[in-house]
Amino acid sequence: MSIGLVVVKAVGNQCNLQCRYCYAMANTGQIFMSERVLEQTVKAVFSLDPLPVFFWGGGEPLLVGTKFFRKALDIQNRCCGGRMFINSLQTNGTLLDRGWIEFMKQYNFQIGISWDGLMDTSRITIDGQLTRGEVWKNIELCLDEDLNLGIITVVTRENINHLLEIAEFLYSKGIKNLLFKPYIGQEIDLCLESMEYAEMMCRLLDVWMEAGDSDWILEPVRSLATIMSGNTIDISCELVGGCGNFLTIERNGDIACCDFIPQRFVFGNVYGSSVKEAIDGSAYTQFLLKTKIKPSKCDNCSWQFICCGGGCLHYRKFNSDVGYWDRDVLCEAKKKFFDYCKQRYFI
Repeated sequence: MSIGLVVVKAVGNQCNLQCRYCYAMANTGQIFMSERVLEQTVKAVFSLDPLPVFFWGGGEPLLVGTKFFRKALDIQNRCCGGRMFINSLQTNGTLLDRGWIEFMKQYNFQIGISWDGLMDTSRITIDGQLTRGEVWKNIELCLDEDLNLGIITVVTRENINHLLEIAEFLYSKGIKNLLFKPYIGQEIDLCLESMEYAEMMCRLLDVWMEAGDSDWILEPVRSLATIMSGNTIDISCELVGGCGNFLTIERNGDIACCDFIPQRFVFGNVYGSSVKEAIDGSAYTQFLLKTKIKPSKCDNCSWQFICCGGGCLHYRKFNSDVGYWDRDVLCEAKKKFFDYCKQRYFI
């Protein structure tokens, strides 16, 4: 089994923001990954092949400070055995400054920033202050230094009618790596309507296709269009056949399932096993089997080859009675998009 990405949560769920739609429950107390766990984590990730990627997530990973990351780099260089490796980081962008940016540029960090557009009122500080303008200024600092930069935008009712504007604005700034992640959750006034989301994805597809720029990674429309054309290489995680390709290493060293899955499945700990040993174990095997069980409503669906039997588990409710996940809540929206994509571009 090949693991596509391991998210290292050195901060757990600790964050300096209180976004209205956040799916994670914040930690109590500021307890970060210890140096002892960090070293074991680095060794565990290096057990992967061929190119280890350290994806620092959370919470807000910048809370640990540059001292922690310098220690991580020291351990990586000591343990890599001459192998190449990649450091990538997802941040809310509020703590970025020239010092952080210079550090990331010096050590070739790939960086993703969460930004929901200038109309956003959902990404707020603990005391309720808006962050959209502050984060955009920090994005501009990153652009000034030519950082390897991508943006994740959470799609809500608040910004869905502005997605074209956001995509084209970022593209004009030279930001060609953009992921629109739909929000389906407890905040009813932010929660998307399925067909509204489908309509906007169709419009984004038109813009992306007309641009004809193979370097413009506009997700999820790029991956959906790519797989429609028969190519299954380098596509987004929800289209690769389940959630087994993506793991999380928690601040205590637990090797667990993808962080976006509400149910926590732990497969081992970095003190007792490498990542490879964890995924060879029975806990991981049982989890993987559950993710492969398709809802009965999928049996006669002509689009099974795209969503691989259900789609991302983040958008599927776990049915404890039967022990697996129900159908994707965005299923009908995706089918509408697939139909449009086929009729318009892949007849």
